[in-house]
Amino acid sequence: MKKIKFDLHGEDVMKLSWLLSNGQVVMLSCCNAQKSVNGIISLSWVTPTSHEPLLFTASVGNGGKGDSSYRVCYSLINETKEFGLNLPAANLADAIIKVGTTHSDEVDKFKEAGLTAMESRKISAPLIEECFFNTG
Repeated sequence: MKKIKFDLHGEDVMKLSWLLSNGQVVMLSCCNAQKSVNGIISLSWVTPTSHEPLLFTASVGNGGKGDSSYRVCYSLINETKEFGLNLPAANLADAIIKVGTTHSDEVDKFKEAGLTAMESRKISAPLIEECFFNTG
């Protein structure tokens, strides 16, 4: 699928909002402060909360109680306070499942899922080249 160019300060914000509010599965990409550990998490609890500026809420559980966290992506996002939003098309279903069933501290999810890390111009975390929309 061809990448979609959205004007995040114009009419296209409503299109993106519609995509996110209708159960679209997303992959959040993240990394640690040293960029030595990359993570990706598949999730579908994403809700637009503002169109101007574009803001959304993503639900990422820590997997534990209190300070205990076994979800690496939660820890990475908590450390850097940033993540990339990547919208995959249906042709990435196998990658979405692989990302959602492996741990970033045990495997390189980009390699395991056959995904390509793409540099972001705004955040430290890589984006996912194969997704039809990315922002971070």
